[in-house]
Amino acid sequence: MSDSKQAVTVVKRVKNAVLYSNGHIKLENIVFSHPHVFEKYQGTAKPGDSNTPSFSCIALMPKATHKEAKDLIKEEIARLCRENKVKDVAADRKFITDGDQKAKDETVGMWVVSGRDSKNKPFVRDRAKNVIDSKDSHEIYGGAKGHMIIRPWWCDNQYGKRVASGIIGIQKIADGEPFGDATRITDEDVDNMLDAEDDDGSVDVGDDDDL
Repeated sequence: MSDSKQAVTVVKRVKNAVLYSNGHIKLENIVFSHPHVFEKYQGTAKPGDSNTPSFSCIALMPKATHKEAKDLIKEEIARLCRENKVKDVAADRKFITDGDQKAKDETVGMWVVSGRDSKNKPFVRDRAKNVIDSKDSHEIYGGAKGHMIIRPWWCDNQYGKRVASGIIGIQKIADGEPFGDATRITDEDVDNMLDAEDDDGSVDVGDDDDL
């Protein structure tokens, strides 16, 4: 019996990023910041934003190497705005921000990309695609290097219009210098960078063959 499920294909590949036919984007060779991929995290939301406990992770993309990845993300944001008959949304209503504006050591020279999901736990894999579960949660930390798959989506609810990003999963490819207490961004900074979402922002993890 034939499988009616349509195969996911590559739509566009640039340096350090891949856009797939299902709308997912893989960000490659990034640095994890504040990964909450084993347990949901609930922070203090900005006024007018949701405070739903969520799985989340922030990807730090070095500006020196990830210009094409940043441009691909911005193209997708522009496409979602056009499809929803909006010219643009404010910078703080997008899931990518300029790390230099945060004045934090770990975000300087970085594009900061946030992903979260209030329902579905993201998959977590190692370099060989083996599952990393909660008993090995120490393997995933701020400063570790890897890939992250996200799904950009249009959000228009009681919190306003924005282009948010659901986290599908992460893959650790290398250890890095852990962020120390003196240099790591605070949980308040994380709350300001993560997208506000309601339950409609949850995504179906589905297959993880993209990695």
